[in-house]
Amino acid sequence: MLSNEKSEFQIFLESKRNKKVYFEPLAGNNGDTLIQIGAKHVLQKANLQLTEEVNKADLIVINGGGAMNDIWMGGLKKLEYYRREYPNIPVIVGPSSYRFENFDFNTICKISTAPLTLFARERFSEDLLRKMNMPSYVNVKVSPDLALELHDSDFIKDLITKCRSEYILIAMRKYKEGASNILIRTGRWLPGKIRRPLSKIRDWLAAMKSRDVISDIIKQENYTPNMPRVYRDVSASVSFDEFLNTICCAASIVTDRLHIGILGYLLNKRVILRPGMYHKIRGVYELSMSGPDSRVTLWSE
Repeated sequence: MLSNEKSEFQIFLESKRNKKVYFEPLAGNNGDTLIQIGAKHVLQKANLQLTEEVNKADLIVINGGGAMNDIWMGGLKKLEYYRREYPNIPVIVGPSSYRFENFDFNTICKISTAPLTLFARERFSEDLLRKMNMPSYVNVKVSPDLALELHDSDFIKDLITKCRSEYILIAMRKYKEGASNILIRTGRWLPGKIRRPLSKIRDWLAAMKSRDVISDIIKQENYTPNMPRVYRDVSASVSFDEFLNTICCAASIVTDRLHIGILGYLLNKRVILRPGMYHKIRGVYELSMSGPDSRVTLWSE
């Protein structure tokens, strides 16, 4: 993806020039904010007109990411809302990972007969969608994750100037999609004096399975044995600025958070990505981050 070639998503958007677009950003964590910035960057490159009034839009663009699944349901509910409330406006779903265990996705697609274009950000999701016998007004396409659209942006160029190599960052999920099997949230209702130590213990527990991988990184990258480690799930536990700064200052990264890995990739960091509970991370890695010059490796247990 790190080339001057246009993505399929950008090419598709450029075919809609002079159309008014309503952009649905979807709520989420710091990784989702990075996707939003990438989406706005590619919308700008495609010279589309943005409107804040849905009923005046020619197209609705729903942000990409990991929301189109029955783990979280948020993206599915948004898509259902726009298909039901604005049945005559075509909808485009940005590059996403799709997963359905106990949900009939076709029921949402069939709410309206307006064109629906579903972008997958990896081949596993593309295959899933193509096997679903969707109506003719539903089209399936493939394009890299929207955060990767930032590869030529001033946003990334500015971050590169701030990069350092101060520590190894170990950032692992603690719930649902995570690979660490630590399913504990630290409730915000707890007093700070209790919550902060618990959060640190939780991060440490979630990272314990990474010890051998960290040892390998130290050998491969010729780090000193006492290279500091930072155990922190910065996708969810810090501000967006701190998310960016923590990744910028990492020498190497071990994570099962896709967008920590993607930002590390864009900043040319050494990254080891650990697959989560379904095909999302493996698929995005294989489609977009596995080239010969990539410093990203998929953790194979």
